Amino acid sequence: LVKTLASGMEMAGYKEVRWDGRDEMGREVSTGTYFYRLTAGDFTAARKMTILR
Repeated sequence: LVKTLASGMEMAGYKEVRWDGRDEMGREVSTGTYFYRLTAGDFTAARKMTILR
């Protein structure tokens, strides 16, 4: 786990969460491929992203 961006219950509606490329300690992550997961109710999606520094 690099960083949790949001957790807990939210009101229904459009939500946007942005990641600044930093870990839980505030350090910039290295160049590489990272996997992320979005879970909302019964819905789960997993994708990957590439960070280039």
